[in-house]
Amino acid sequence: MSPSSPWTTIYHSESFRLAARVTTACFLASLFVLCCAPEPRAEYPQGVWVYVTAGVVTWQPTPDVASSLKKAFHRTVGTMLGGAAGLVLGAISLAVVELFGTLAQVIFMAVALVLTNFVWTYLAVQWGYRSHYAAVLGNLTTGIAMLSFYHEDVEESWKTGVFRIVNITLGGMLGSIATLVVFPVSTQHYLETKVAETIQETGKAAKLVLANVGEKELTRYDWFHHPKDILQDEAHETYMKSDAKLDSSKSVVDLLDYDPTFLRLPTQQRHELIQTMNVTLGRIQRMQASILILDSLIRSRSISEDYIDRELCLEIGDCIETIMASMAHPMSKGEDPKAGAAEAALLHIGLPKIRQAIVYIRKMYLIDNQFGSASEEGLTGQALEEALSDFEGVDVPDRSRLWERRDGFFYRNLELLILRCIRLHRLRTITKLYLYKLAS
Repeated sequence: MSPSSPWTTIYHSESFRLAARVTTACFLASLFVLCCAPEPRAEYPQGVWVYVTAGVVTWQPTPDVASSLKKAFHRTVGTMLGGAAGLVLGAISLAVVELFGTLAQVIFMAVALVLTNFVWTYLAVQWGYRSHYAAVLGNLTTGIAMLSFYHEDVEESWKTGVFRIVNITLGGMLGSIATLVVFPVSTQHYLETKVAETIQETGKAAKLVLANVGEKELTRYDWFHHPKDILQDEAHETYMKSDAKLDSSKSVVDLLDYDPTFLRLPTQQRHELIQTMNVTLGRIQRMQASILILDSLIRSRSISEDYIDRELCLEIGDCIETIMASMAHPMSKGEDPKAGAAEAALLHIGLPKIRQAIVYIRKMYLIDNQFGSASEEGLTGQALEEALSDFEGVDVPDRSRLWERRDGFFYRNLELLILRCIRLHRLRTITKLYLYKLAS
């Protein structure tokens, strides 16, 4: 089964795949212990570390190939660097104990541990590797390898330090093999799945947020810290899910460099696919920004019901959800006719109505003496920003002068949301045709 095949994703649950993968890796690793006689002289040295490493490498929060390969690579690199440093320090400690005695060796090891821990940690943070797995393992392995020399048997000390490096490398190799053989899922396929889920969830969030237009009882942002069993807000929760899925998708892009099926592609093709994926994620993020602004304006109750067309917002929300759902379908040559009809409705009905509403709002506020000429002068950018950030429903000075700005601002962001949705849809359509051409 090729790692790029989606067959394993379709016919086997993620739970089954992970269980089979971890079981296979751990069973193979256990043979380094079980196939040896249970005697100190016959057993394989430090064999349990093969087992531990194989289990850690295969047990990943994501099911794709590159996640395990990246962890195995980082674990091996960190172990080799840290092990080499530990062996060197251990060898020096042997010379110290021969010249000055055991107490001098203890003092040397204590000082060396303090210095190596400080240097490893400082450099990892300074160079941007604070959460890097290789940096963590390198630091720990340095101490483990060096402390193995605090032993009367010099030969046993060397064996312990060297086999720690060898066994962790073997465990990483076994975990990598299990990941590539047992129900593999390519990272490229997994990333496409994550992006499709993000797109679909963003479409749902847009529909639910626009459905709140005109609603009297809405959860305010200052209540969201309450437990879920006290207050429920489907629109906000759906938006937060879409935002979390976007962050998760972004983290997978960097893993493509560890996916062997992706690395087999020509360099130019890899660059084009990564560029297209980054542009797609960027456009999703801009859509989410527009949704958040619209949600903020709706919840602030600062838009006028006289000028905001609820039915139009509901229609636009349905169209956006339809288009976004079509983009979440598996890549194919054909185009969803429902998405095409929804896009046409947004272009030929939704956008013209929004334009008319913006012109009408401007006209009505200009002729209304109560509000003055807010559209021509209005408030300064800072004052407008402060007023727009007021979600408590408390009146502020000259609040009436903001009505035209807020109503118009709402429609302009709704217009921007539509345009961003259409641009994303057309980008995905081009990407589908490109991938279909490559597959054929």
